[in-house]
Amino acid sequence: MIRISRRTVGTALVSMLTVAGVVLAQGPAVAAPEEVSVYTTDDNPGGMSNWNGDKSSSSSAEVWNACDHDTDGYRAVTFITYSGTRWEIQDADGDNGNCAITDDVNFPEGVTVTVTACLRNGANGTPKFCASKQGHA
Repeated sequence: MIRISRRTVGTALVSMLTVAGVVLAQGPAVAAPEEVSVYTTDDNPGGMSNWNGDKSSSSSAEVWNACDHDTDGYRAVTFITYSGTRWEIQDADGDNGNCAITDDVNFPEGVTVTVTACLRNGANGTPKFCASKQGHA
């Protein structure tokens, strides 16, 4: 018969409860804000979308842009989709080294958004050569 002292049992119990308390005290994991870049799928990517999640818990908005990198007659378009709503920004002035940038929406911290880069012929043309990635606010 193996004998275990009360002290040994007590020490083991306290150790297990301490570990459990540390694990439970950490709470749920939240995705860290991140930077995401997406390129259009044409053979010489003419469009690029960038997403920068707000890195603080302040009320600052996330920043994203659309960049046109090719003189192909298309404009670069970025779509941000979250919770059934889609926001859009277009770089409509051609391949001149400038990007269209916005920071007009503050998403809840840690949420997942979809960042989509497309090319479009005209302001209301059909999006083409689209590619998407996930990002976090």
